[in-house]
Amino acid sequence: QWSFRYPGADGKFGEAGQKFVSDADLIGVNRKDLAGKDDVVSTGKLVVPAGKAIRLKMRSKDVIHSLFLPVQRLKQDVVPGMLVDSVFTPTTTGKFEILCTELCGLGHYKMRAVLEVKEPAEFEKWLKEEAEE
Repeated sequence: QWSFRYPGADGKFGEAGQKFVSDADLIGVNRKDLAGKDDVVSTGKLVVPAGKAIRLKMRSKDVIHSLFLPVQRLKQDVVPGMLVDSVFTPTTTGKFEILCTELCGLGHYKMRAVLEVKEPAEFEKWLKEEAEE
């Protein structure tokens, strides 16, 4: 599945890596790292503010995947062992489809998610609520 991580209240991402991946944390955030304790992880939903450039730093833990956001005209391969950057700026609020366009194995059918574009104030409210959970 697609999982997404946001920096917490400190605005910094904590350490993450393959050695921290578990069934409970597919991204592999080191929760002992002070900067990582408040990171927010969302599985199956990427929530972003409208009108802001969004930088995705992507990696795969297993095989090649291909992130496809049709509404943003963005398609990017994600390769194990590499950190891949992509940038897009959403302008229209709403819910949109995220797909994997690489036949990536038996779990390929699960490689779907939702891109939810919110007004900036709504996004900040959502992020705060997620951090509290």
